[in-house]
Amino acid sequence: MPEKDYCDVCLAQGLDSHFLNGKKHVLRKNILYKVLVGKAATVKLCHVHDIELFHLGEKRFVMEHVEMLRKLVNRDGTG
Repeated sequence: MPEKDYCDVCLAQGLDSHFLNGKKHVLRKNILYKVLVGKAATVKLCHVHDIELFHLGEKRFVMEHVEMLRKLVNRDGTG
């Protein structure tokens, strides 16, 4: 499947987001405001990682998923 059909965290960690989420495979766009200085970052998250973001908050979520942050910085051209 194309990368656009996958969660950014699952993609960075090499996980199969379709398998991880089962029937609840819906990608949600989330905007992270506290990650990149001076700009907001948009990420696609699967059901599992969307809930994790809600529970942990932005800063802790990003610290747990540093691989995603690296890809996000490179994708946005700020790195």
